[in-house]
Amino acid sequence: MNGREDRIIFMKKKNIVFVLCLIFALGFLFMPQEGRNAEAASRTRLSSTSLKVVPGKTEKLKIYGRRGRKVVWTSSRPRVVSVENGKLTALKGGTSTITARVGSQKLHCKVRVVGLNTTKITLAKGDKFQLKVKNGYRTTWTSKNKKIAKVSKNGVIKAKKSGVTTIVCRTNGRKLKCKVYVASLKYSTLRLKAESSYHLSIKHAGDVLAWTSSNPSVAEVDSNGNITTLPVSGTSVLTCKSGKAVLSCKLTVVSPDNIITNMSTLPTSSNQDRFTVAVNSYPNVRHYTVYRQSASINASSFKNYMPYHGCAACAAATVLTGFGKNITPKRVTDKNGLEYKAFGKKIWKKNYKKELKDQMPVSLYGINKILNNNGIQTEYVRRFSDAEACQQIISHLKTGNPVVIEAKKGKWANSYHTMVLLGLTDTGKAIIADSANRTGFGSKQRVKYESVSNLIKHMFACSVSGAKSANCYFGSSSGGGYILVNPNP
Repeated sequence: MNGREDRIIFMKKKNIVFVLCLIFALGFLFMPQEGRNAEAASRTRLSSTSLKVVPGKTEKLKIYGRRGRKVVWTSSRPRVVSVENGKLTALKGGTSTITARVGSQKLHCKVRVVGLNTTKITLAKGDKFQLKVKNGYRTTWTSKNKKIAKVSKNGVIKAKKSGVTTIVCRTNGRKLKCKVYVASLKYSTLRLKAESSYHLSIKHAGDVLAWTSSNPSVAEVDSNGNITTLPVSGTSVLTCKSGKAVLSCKLTVVSPDNIITNMSTLPTSSNQDRFTVAVNSYPNVRHYTVYRQSASINASSFKNYMPYHGCAACAAATVLTGFGKNITPKRVTDKNGLEYKAFGKKIWKKNYKKELKDQMPVSLYGINKILNNNGIQTEYVRRFSDAEACQQIISHLKTGNPVVIEAKKGKWANSYHTMVLLGLTDTGKAIIADSANRTGFGSKQRVKYESVSNLIKHMFACSVSGAKSANCYFGSSSGGGYILVNPNP
């Protein structure tokens, strides 16, 4: 074969290759659009099709072979995993599928979040809540403070008392945490005057508060727990929701200066050495402890003094307990007690020498000073007319505050006798706390009920204008009158 033939053969082969390339190019040019898209799609993919993360973790998904096409990202469970422009954020335990739509093609990535069903929960005392681990195994549970909230081996939380603690779950070699808030209201019952305002506080709430009033015609409450009472009497249940906690406070609205206590709630038998009486007041009910002056505990220091002359010390102690002070009659009269601190050692020693037959541990003046020393405001009325006293005492009792009175010698007991009027009943009678068992108005009961007008007949005023006051009794000239406790509530 010569050179000319070789060139001819080479040219033929070259032409064949050219024709084949031309045919292939023309075939692709006239290929249906679907075919070209399918070929492009076969080369489009995500950087990952499966991920395992923990809450708070972020990941970036990339698309290969996008070729400038628009991408739309979605999450099947956006509360578990959120996505924006391919950036994933794990929010809580669970599984979500992330979808990237590229043209008509959908690309998927399955994301497993190893975590709890919640990382924060607000409960009320006694509430239970089931914590669950998503995508975990071999779990163990512990509470950092079991006194606030404990957790079972199965992840059930039980709220024990108000406070904040953390539940820890160990799983998959990871440590997962849930902060637990056990919320509480300052009061579960509340008593307010009509046309007044009050802030009801809540402690240890970890979520947004939502307040409601069951009777907005009696009281309204805003989103911050600020209560406004309307010019009517009545009741309303105030409810505060925070997370899973539902807390309530029973509110009683009383008309201004017309606070009374139902007889049905007061004792009918009262002969114990000490007992508690609940009397309506505001912002809540006052709880007074009534003492027997002849009780053995009171006679331990002054064997004859307290049993026979202890009514004033018992009266002072009763008033103090109603204002949150844990005081007994012995604390009033003993050395280094309240009378000792109010008047000093010299007067205290003189007082207990019993220089006079009917001398008492403390007079109204002494009680008045002791109450003032303990942060309780008073108004000591030394001289009065019966009509004025009756009106003033009734008006004061209707504010939900007590009055200390003094009975004449021989009228109630063998000597002067101090008692406390705790409030008014719904029948219009005064609630009398008496440290001695006397037949008057109560058949030897120590909580008695009588009209103020009848009580006035047993009382007496200071007989001498401007008489010198003393902490112990030296006669009626300085020993009479009555004490309005908390006169400007």
